[in-house]
Order: sequence, then C-alpha cells, then structure tokens
Amino acid sequence: MQPYPGLGRPQLVAPVGEVPEWRKDGREIIFIGPMGVMAVAVERAGGELRFSPPRNLFSGFRSSAGSTASDRPLAVSRDGSRIYLIEGVEQPDTNTIHIKTGAFK
Repeated sequence: MQPYPGLGRPQLVAPVGEVPEWRKDGREIIFIGPMGVMAVAVERAGGELRFSPPRNLFSGFRSSAGSTASDRPLAVSRDGSRIYLIEGVEQPDTNTIHIKTGAFK
C-alpha cells in the first residue's frame, strides 16, 4: 500500500496475496491469499493508517480456468457484508448428452 497522490513510503499489508479490493467504507482490504479469501482491517489514526494482521475469512475458493488478476474476480459490498467472487466450477464431461423428456405435454 502506498499513499496517493504523493510519494509516501510503501507499507507491506500482507506478505502474500493478490487482487486486493478495498471495502467502499475504507475499513478493510479483502484479497485472495494462500489460505483463501483474506482480510486486513484498516484503522485511521490521525493522518496515518494502521493495518491489522491478515485473517482468513474462508477457504475453498477455486479460480476459473484461464483467469488472471486483471479479470478482477473479487468485489466487496459497500459495508463489507457481502463478498462477490467469480469462481471456477466443474463442467460435465463434454461427451455427455442430457435429454429431457415430457417437456411438450
């Protein structure tokens, strides 16, 4: 994290992570880390920001095939009560044909 605008000193918020997303109220940074979806609480103290240690919110997140950090697979609601993810899901075997009967009664 680095102040903008300006040339403030960068601060390490978490040792590992990608796709950081600030909560709209500025109280938390949500990101994808090695253990799943992680969060760092942000507190304003005077003119400085203080960051809590990262905590795991939930694991089991699976990125979709071919996704990159520029895809922005993570979004957070304004109050932080909801986290939206684009997640990869298993697809059925491509050689499988599903037939529905009785649809035209």
